[in-house]
Amino acid sequence: MELTSFLSFLAAVLPVAYGAPIQAANSVHPKIVEAMKRDLGTTAEQAVARVAHDLHASIVIEQVRVSLGDSFAGGWIDAGKICAA
Repeated sequence: MELTSFLSFLAAVLPVAYGAPIQAANSVHPKIVEAMKRDLGTTAEQAVARVAHDLHASIVIEQVRVSLGDSFAGGWIDAGKICAA
């Protein structure tokens, strides 16, 4: 990744990672929580935390996509870490 793209990436990610508020995931529908508990073997707290993490990841990935423009190839979550190419 060239330097300007990397700096753009940091400009998009750092505010989110270190201070931008994240929407509370406590509004997860109870049926979704129950399905995650059943299908993934999580507790209710783990299910809500996962939804919050995934929401955060989608915000970060979208900011990186906007920042990098056409050089953005995609974003994903791998072992709990947000990745972008």
